[in-house]
Amino acid sequence: MKPKKIWCNLAVDDLDRTAQFYTQLGFKFNGRADELVSFFFGEKDLIIHFFKKDVLQPAMKGELADTHSVNEIIFTLAAESKA
Repeated sequence: MKPKKIWCNLAVDDLDRTAQFYTQLGFKFNGRADELVSFFFGEKDLIIHFFKKDVLQPAMKGELADTHSVNEIIFTLAAESKA
């Protein structure tokens, strides 16, 4: 498989606080919607989406880690085909 793009997806409780934190660190803003805020990271513009936890969990069809005690990253891959 040759991925076209890879995104990192993280669950957060507060989009405003997350946006303010990463903006103050100087990360390049990628956009915002009701359910997420997004930033570019690094020289190759890796995209990290910060989703509201209550939006991301149903999409993953399972429990998410307790982000107060552990970290969890969900990767999304775009490829030419499912194969």
